Amino acid sequence: MKSYRIRHLLITAILICLAAWLSGCEQAGVYSAKLVLDGDLVIPAGQQESALVAIGTGSLTVKGGGTLVGDIYQIGGTVWIDGIVEGDISALSGDLRIGPTAEIFGDVLLGGSNATVDPSAYIRGELLESASQLPDQGQRNFITDASPGWRLGQAVFLVLLAAALGRGLSAPLKRVAIALFEHWLPSLALGILIFLVGLSLIVQMMFTVILFPVSMLGLALLGIAVLFGWVAAGVAIGKLLARRLSRLSSLPLQAAAGMVVLLLVQGVLAVLPGFGAGILIIPLSIASLGAVGLTRFGLVRFIPADQRQDPD
Repeated sequence: MKSYRIRHLLITAILICLAAWLSGCEQAGVYSAKLVLDGDLVIPAGQQESALVAIGTGSLTVKGGGTLVGDIYQIGGTVWIDGIVEGDISALSGDLRIGPTAEIFGDVLLGGSNATVDPSAYIRGELLESASQLPDQGQRNFITDASPGWRLGQAVFLVLLAAALGRGLSAPLKRVAIALFEHWLPSLALGILIFLVGLSLIVQMMFTVILFPVSMLGLALLGIAVLFGWVAAGVAIGKLLARRLSRLSSLPLQAAAGMVVLLLVQGVLAVLPGFGAGILIIPLSIASLGAVGLTRFGLVRFIPADQRQDPD
């Protein structure tokens, strides 16, 4: 069997695992949620909101008399609850405060968050610690607190990985790159859907001993998909550079050069006041995830529905 067929079979197996993992989501209906990445979201008295996913540096406040119908998944930021939550609260990291007037009609699952729960708060369900013993907020974050040498090593690894993938999976990378840049809106929409659905499942599975390894597999699959999409974005940027630099004639060099550009832009945004690396990382990662999904890891070319020809 040819080597490229073996690679395609491996990628197909990964996609099947991801599809099976996502297929169990919300069998009773369609899942919907709001994503809080940054800024402040306040639910005042007399107002209702749907399920929320809080991630990054944003803050969520449910004031007394306010109601959140659904679950809260906290991956970072600050969550203050003084009102009603008709669902579960799953806090993996960040700051969580449940005030004395809070009414929680589900379970409160505390992972690595810095949580304060007032004894007067009404919690109908259970107040649970993570069975998987996730690291707490005070422990060292080996990514954000890494030394310059470690970050340089990460950058070199990503550039070399981009070059290796560009050499071994050139055709799939090109298909993903086309979907990402020529059909960025469908890619972004599908990426948001996969992110919300997958993240909600991962958070719930992390708080069980049996499903914790499955949640780690899910995180790994999402990470692989995002990384593959980033390399594809590097390929597209490298092709633009190749128009001016004749030395970038091969796809591995284009992928490596494009990854260098992405890492440089990310580094510049991280030090600029009022910006931050998240302004690039978050949208590109979500769109890359969607482009990988649209092309099935680059195995097929994505053709929008209005451009498809009906069979005779």
